[in-house]
Amino acid sequence: MIVVVMIGVLAMIATPKFTGARERALNREARALCILLYNAEKMRRAEGENVVGCTGYNGCAGALGIDVTNSAGWTVRVNGINVAAHPQRFNATVTRSGSDGRLWYMNQDSDEPTCGGAGAKYCF
Repeated sequence: MIVVVMIGVLAMIATPKFTGARERALNREARALCILLYNAEKMRRAEGENVVGCTGYNGCAGALGIDVTNSAGWTVRVNGINVAAHPQRFNATVTRSGSDGRLWYMNQDSDEPTCGGAGAKYCF
C-alpha cells in the first residue's frame, strides 16, 4: 500500500514538470519556424525579389524555396502587408492549432519572435 502511495506522489510531482517541458519544446519549435520564414523573406528582399505571401507548410516551402518539415500542431503563414513600401513590409506568423490559440510572429523590423494571441499564457 505504501508503494502505491509513493508512486502516486511521484506521479503528481512529475506530471507538471513534463507538461512544462512539453510546452517549452513547442515554443522552441514555433520560434524556429518563425525565424525560418523571416530569414527566407529577408533573403528574397536582399536578392531584389518581392516579398511573397504563403500559407501552410507546402505553400511556404514552394513560395520561399525552403525545406520545412510539416510539424503537427502549427499553422505557418507569411503576409505581404505593403510590397510597395521600401523596404517591403511583411509578417511571418506561426499559430498553434487547437484550443490554446498561441501565436508567434515577426515582421521585417523584428529581432526576435514575439508570442501573443489568445494562448499567451502558454508563452514561456
